[in-house]
Amino acid sequence: MELAEARRVLGVEARDDWSVVRAAYRERVRLAHPDIAGHGGTTRTVELNAAYRALSIARREGRLHERADEPPVATEHAPTRTGPAPAATRREWAPPPGPPPDVRFLGADTLVLSSPPDETFRRLVEATHELGEISYLDRSSAIFEAVVHLDDGTPASFVVSLQWRAHDASCEAFCTLEALDRAEHLDVSGVLTQLVPYIPLDRGT
Repeated sequence: MELAEARRVLGVEARDDWSVVRAAYRERVRLAHPDIAGHGGTTRTVELNAAYRALSIARREGRLHERADEPPVATEHAPTRTGPAPAATRREWAPPPGPPPDVRFLGADTLVLSSPPDETFRRLVEATHELGEISYLDRSSAIFEAVVHLDDGTPASFVVSLQWRAHDASCEAFCTLEALDRAEHLDVSGVLTQLVPYIPLDRGT
């Protein structure tokens, strides 16, 4: 999607800074949720995500304020990441409270929390707010998505879906991480390691 079209979809101007773009995206995604917009909201959400993705790439490449009447600025793409799993960046740092005792890893992409589904959902959403911006949330399906920016500048979609485990009264949180500026699944373990210390205690304990 071209920058001019992306700005039109989000209702922003070339001169607007990133905080304005992000706020416009969040508000429009909220209004496009099927609970509010009906079945047409799904198509609208796809369009909004494409616009946000285009502007995220432009921001990373230093072209956020580029206008259609200006020649594009040549940029060099960052080399392919090797080494440790990517981590999310945060605008403001605050020391995490520490990992709660009822959270554990199940493989590299799944967390297990010993709390009921509604409480687990709340805890994970609250923790994810520390790393990124919630872009989609569906309590009835126990799934949410956040946009996070990784330490190499990559904007990424962090998706969490829950499944109740009746045999031990716990919840599995299956997590994925996908780059928004290219078709690539990323190692989510680094983001999960960051996330766990911010998960609040179960209010029922």
